[in-house]
Amino acid sequence: MDVIATPTTQAAAAVRSNTTTIPIVLIGVADPVGSGLITSLAWPGGNITGLANQIDIVTEKNFEILKEIKRP
Repeated sequence: MDVIATPTTQAAAAVRSNTTTIPIVLIGVADPVGSGLITSLAWPGGNITGLANQIDIVTEKNFEILKEIKRP
């Protein structure tokens, strides 16, 4: 069975436009939902699956937590 692994959003988009049958595995792609590669993290749909780099979301949440800790 063929599988295509993609390390970047641009590569995933290029591969996606060329196949709907070969599974595409995202490797740390940043914001696959925002870029339109998948419909949601829980249910990506189509032939795309894999890991997303969500460091921006984690960082934002960490700042929210720090603000809450600092409040008197």
